Amino acid sequence: MATKNLLYEYYVLGIGVLAIIYLAVRGVLGNQIYGFIPDAIFTIAFLVMLFFTRKIWNLTPASYSLIAFGFVLHNLGFLGFYGKSLPLDWDHITHFFGAMSFAVLFYKFFEPKLEKKVATIKNTITYFVAGLSAFGVGAIIELLEFIAYIRLNRGDGILFTGP
Repeated sequence: MATKNLLYEYYVLGIGVLAIIYLAVRGVLGNQIYGFIPDAIFTIAFLVMLFFTRKIWNLTPASYSLIAFGFVLHNLGFLGFYGKSLPLDWDHITHFFGAMSFAVLFYKFFEPKLEKKVATIKNTITYFVAGLSAFGVGAIIELLEFIAYIRLNRGDGILFTGP
Protein backbone atom coordinates (compact mmCIF):
# COMPACT_ATOMS: atom_id res chain seq x y z
CA MET A 1 0.00 0.00 0.00
CA ALA A 2 2.83 2.41 0.83
CA THR A 3 4.41 1.81 -2.58
CA LYS A 4 1.10 2.52 -4.34
CA ASN A 5 0.71 5.78 -2.39
CA LEU A 6 4.30 6.81 -3.20
CA LEU A 7 3.70 6.06 -6.88
CA TYR A 8 0.58 8.24 -6.78
CA GLU A 9 2.60 11.07 -5.19
CA TYR A 10 5.18 10.84 -7.98
CA TYR A 11 2.35 10.97 -10.53
CA VAL A 12 1.05 14.17 -8.94
CA LEU A 13 4.52 15.74 -9.06
CA GLY A 14 5.03 14.64 -12.65
CA ILE A 15 1.66 15.93 -13.84
CA GLY A 16 2.21 19.30 -12.14
CA VAL A 17 5.69 19.74 -13.59
CA LEU A 18 4.62 18.58 -17.06
CA ALA A 19 1.62 20.94 -17.00
CA ILE A 20 3.87 23.90 -16.21
CA ILE A 21 6.40 22.89 -18.89
CA TYR A 22 3.56 22.48 -21.41
CA LEU A 23 2.18 25.93 -20.55
CA ALA A 24 5.66 27.45 -20.91
CA VAL A 25 6.29 25.87 -24.30
CA ARG A 26 2.81 26.73 -25.56
CA GLY A 27 3.11 30.30 -24.30
CA VAL A 28 6.47 30.81 -25.95
CA LEU A 29 5.65 29.14 -29.27
CA GLY A 30 2.02 30.19 -29.57
CA ASN A 31 1.82 33.58 -27.89
CA GLN A 32 5.46 34.74 -27.91
CA ILE A 33 5.26 35.28 -24.13
CA TYR A 34 8.69 34.82 -22.58
CA GLY A 35 8.22 36.61 -19.26
CA PHE A 36 6.81 33.64 -17.41
CA ILE A 37 9.77 31.34 -18.09
CA PRO A 38 11.71 32.30 -14.91
CA ASP A 39 8.43 32.02 -13.02
CA ALA A 40 7.90 28.51 -14.41
CA ILE A 41 11.44 27.49 -13.44
CA PHE A 42 10.92 28.83 -9.91
CA THR A 43 7.54 27.08 -9.68
CA ILE A 44 8.96 23.73 -10.76
CA ALA A 45 11.85 24.07 -8.29
CA PHE A 46 9.39 24.96 -5.51
CA LEU A 47 7.11 22.02 -6.30
CA VAL A 48 10.06 19.61 -6.38
CA MET A 49 11.40 21.00 -3.07
CA LEU A 50 7.94 20.74 -1.54
CA PHE A 51 7.61 17.19 -2.84
CA PHE A 52 10.82 16.01 -1.22
CA THR A 53 9.97 17.75 2.07
CA ARG A 54 6.30 16.66 2.02
CA LYS A 55 6.71 14.55 5.17
CA ILE A 56 7.89 17.62 7.12
CA TRP A 57 4.85 19.56 5.88
CA ASN A 58 2.54 16.53 6.48
CA LEU A 59 1.25 16.80 2.93
CA THR A 60 -1.08 14.17 1.53
CA PRO A 61 -1.33 13.58 -2.21
CA ALA A 62 -4.61 15.54 -2.19
CA SER A 63 -3.14 18.56 -0.40
CA TYR A 64 -0.03 18.50 -2.59
CA SER A 65 -2.29 18.33 -5.66
CA LEU A 66 -4.18 21.42 -4.51
CA ILE A 67 -0.95 23.35 -4.03
CA ALA A 68 0.32 22.29 -7.47
CA PHE A 69 -3.06 23.27 -8.97
CA GLY A 70 -2.70 26.78 -7.54
CA PHE A 71 0.67 27.17 -9.23
CA VAL A 72 -0.62 25.76 -12.53
CA LEU A 73 -3.42 28.35 -12.49
CA HIS A 74 -0.84 31.10 -12.04
CA ASN A 75 1.20 29.77 -14.94
CA LEU A 76 -1.84 29.83 -17.22
CA GLY A 77 -0.66 33.40 -17.71
CA PHE A 78 1.52 31.88 -20.45
CA LEU A 79 -1.66 31.59 -22.50
CA GLY A 80 -2.51 35.25 -22.03
CA PHE A 81 -5.30 34.80 -19.45
CA TYR A 82 -4.24 37.95 -17.61
CA GLY A 83 -5.23 40.16 -20.52
CA LYS A 84 -8.55 38.50 -21.36
CA SER A 85 -11.98 39.51 -20.19
CA LEU A 86 -13.43 36.69 -18.09
CA PRO A 87 -16.36 36.79 -15.65
CA LEU A 88 -13.76 37.20 -12.88
CA ASP A 89 -10.43 38.93 -13.27
CA TRP A 90 -7.79 36.22 -13.75
CA ASP A 91 -5.55 37.89 -11.18
CA HIS A 92 -8.31 37.44 -8.57
CA ILE A 93 -8.75 33.76 -9.44
CA THR A 94 -5.00 33.19 -9.25
CA HIS A 95 -4.64 34.98 -5.91
CA PHE A 96 -7.64 33.17 -4.40
CA PHE A 97 -6.35 29.70 -5.27
CA GLY A 98 -2.78 30.71 -4.44
CA ALA A 99 -3.86 31.86 -0.98
CA MET A 100 -5.87 28.68 -0.48
CA SER A 101 -2.86 26.61 -1.52
CA PHE A 102 -0.64 28.24 1.07
CA ALA A 103 -3.42 28.03 3.68
CA VAL A 104 -3.58 24.27 3.06
CA LEU A 105 0.22 24.04 3.25
CA PHE A 106 0.34 25.76 6.64
CA TYR A 107 -2.77 23.96 7.92
CA LYS A 108 -1.21 20.57 7.09
CA PHE A 109 1.99 21.66 8.82
CA PHE A 110 0.11 22.62 12.00
CA GLU A 111 -2.38 19.72 11.83
CA PRO A 112 -0.44 17.33 14.15
CA LYS A 113 -0.65 19.98 16.87
CA LEU A 114 -4.46 20.14 16.72
CA GLU A 115 -6.63 18.66 19.44
CA LYS A 116 -9.26 16.00 18.70
CA LYS A 117 -12.17 18.34 19.43
CA VAL A 118 -12.69 20.84 16.63
CA ALA A 119 -13.93 23.90 18.53
CA THR A 120 -11.19 24.53 21.07
CA ILE A 121 -9.23 27.70 21.71
CA LYS A 122 -5.98 26.02 20.68
CA ASN A 123 -7.47 24.80 17.39
CA THR A 124 -9.05 28.18 16.65
CA ILE A 125 -5.71 29.90 17.18
CA THR A 126 -3.99 27.28 15.00
CA TYR A 127 -6.51 27.84 12.17
CA PHE A 128 -6.02 31.58 12.54
CA VAL A 129 -2.22 31.29 12.41
CA ALA A 130 -2.42 29.05 9.32
CA GLY A 131 -4.62 31.63 7.58
CA LEU A 132 -2.39 34.52 8.60
CA SER A 133 0.66 32.61 7.40
CA ALA A 134 -0.94 32.23 3.96
CA PHE A 135 -1.79 35.94 3.90
CA GLY A 136 1.78 36.72 4.96
CA VAL A 137 3.24 34.78 2.04
CA GLY A 138 0.87 36.62 -0.32
CA ALA A 139 1.79 39.98 1.19
CA ILE A 140 5.51 39.28 0.85
CA ILE A 141 5.06 38.28 -2.79
CA GLU A 142 3.04 41.42 -3.55
CA LEU A 143 5.60 43.65 -1.80
CA LEU A 144 8.45 42.06 -3.75
CA GLU A 145 6.52 42.55 -7.00
CA PHE A 146 5.90 46.19 -6.09
CA ILE A 147 9.57 46.77 -5.26
CA ALA A 148 10.53 45.22 -8.61
CA TYR A 149 7.98 47.46 -10.34
CA ILE A 150 9.42 50.57 -8.66
CA ARG A 151 13.04 49.58 -9.36
CA LEU A 152 12.47 48.60 -13.00
CA ASN A 153 9.87 51.28 -13.69
CA ARG A 154 8.15 49.03 -16.24
CA GLY A 155 6.22 46.48 -14.22
CA ASP A 156 8.50 43.63 -15.20
CA GLY A 157 7.86 41.79 -11.96
CA ILE A 158 9.95 40.22 -9.26
CA LEU A 159 11.97 38.05 -11.64
CA PHE A 160 12.70 41.07 -13.89
CA THR A 161 11.15 39.50 -16.98
CA GLY A 162 7.54 40.72 -17.22
CA PRO A 163 5.17 39.32 -19.82
